Amino acid sequence: MKIVKMGTEQFLKRQGDLLSRRETIFDRYENEVKVILRKYREISEAALLDYAKDFDHLELKEDQLWIDPDLIRNSHKLLKPQIREGIELVVERVKRFQNEMRLSAFQTQEESGVYWGQELRAYQRVGVYVPKNYFLTLILCAVPARIAGVEEIIVATPPETHLGAPYVDPSIFYVCKLLGIEKILVSGGVGALAALAYGSASSLPVEKIVGPTNHRGMVAKFLLSRDIGIDGFTGPAEITFLTDHQTNPRMVAADIVAVSDHNPDAQVVVLNNKQEWMESLMDELVQTTEKLKDVGSRHGARSCLEGHTDLIVYEKLEEAIRFCNVTAPAQLSILIKDPAEILPKIHRCGSVVLGAFTPGVSLDIVGGATGLVSTLGSAAFWPATTVRSFLGVFNVVQIEKAALSRLQASSVALAQVEGFTTHPDIFTTRI
Repeated sequence: MKIVKMGTEQFLKRQGDLLSRRETIFDRYENEVKVILRKYREISEAALLDYAKDFDHLELKEDQLWIDPDLIRNSHKLLKPQIREGIELVVERVKRFQNEMRLSAFQTQEESGVYWGQELRAYQRVGVYVPKNYFLTLILCAVPARIAGVEEIIVATPPETHLGAPYVDPSIFYVCKLLGIEKILVSGGVGALAALAYGSASSLPVEKIVGPTNHRGMVAKFLLSRDIGIDGFTGPAEITFLTDHQTNPRMVAADIVAVSDHNPDAQVVVLNNKQEWMESLMDELVQTTEKLKDVGSRHGARSCLEGHTDLIVYEKLEEAIRFCNVTAPAQLSILIKDPAEILPKIHRCGSVVLGAFTPGVSLDIVGGATGLVSTLGSAAFWPATTVRSFLGVFNVVQIEKAALSRLQASSVALAQVEGFTTHPDIFTTRI
């Protein structure tokens, strides 16, 4: 964790590193991932048992790969009422927001005898990858899928060995119960993604995979995208804080530590216009991290701060805004006075949280409006996961005979300009 000034050689090098992260990750993991995918295609679910032993240090049995549906149906008995009510609240908030995103098919008469429109079809089968026991990820992916009309949702989540059999947190079961999901695969990483994409003895191949993964998983999804749809490069948490000297550094430190909680690969950038403020932030980060009692939280925070946190001092706010648009962070937290005035200048990012009272790390729970977003700068061209992510869209045209006669001359003339000499027959065989 170092403080660099915008415009310096050190800053330009770091900005270049941020912009080339996708290429770096692919170069590092592509061959390894291809081996794992190939093994799954060769021996199917047996490979998942091997991966559980190799990566999760767990002797998983074949009948433990899929969760007993009774556990899902009775999951309400495994959770305290407060937890159930909290999950239900989040599901309803996300439903309300995602319902606002629904698309509508249409058909209209463009002119006499010419009709055009657009049709929507939901994917029949979708896979949702859920890291650890992150039930919120499942909500953010499965709720819009259900609203879109997806018939079957298959969940894959890695085994949590400390929980004991069946190695999945009951909160995952309860979300599945609420959303009518019956299949949960107890497997993680590249192997689980392969199982979703290629199918298994207990499931058919999905049409699309959504959900955040580690860097190997991101490479796997890209390779699998030759056969199925994906949601972009949804990886470890990524957030940029746009601040100034009036922003409370203690608040930002709390947000950064929360982002990195059990998430050592989280990417954090802080932009501020004062060197002294950055030094205060560093002090707050050190103090906050030292107070963490949970080993996983402390490890995640330290790893994030040491290897994936950039503190950048800018002179002009316009320079900081330009940096945000160039790097396209998954989430942008604007903690400057009158943040709504900055919003129209933001063009490329996955999501934006405005103001001191909108903590980015809990927005999905409190606000319900921030869906799963792409990382590594790909938020510039991959939109957040919404209802639209689970819909196939195609256009429809119908022309009546009289209208075709009316359009014949101009259509043939344009076709001849482009060198298509056979197009007149299209009309003469019909009219």
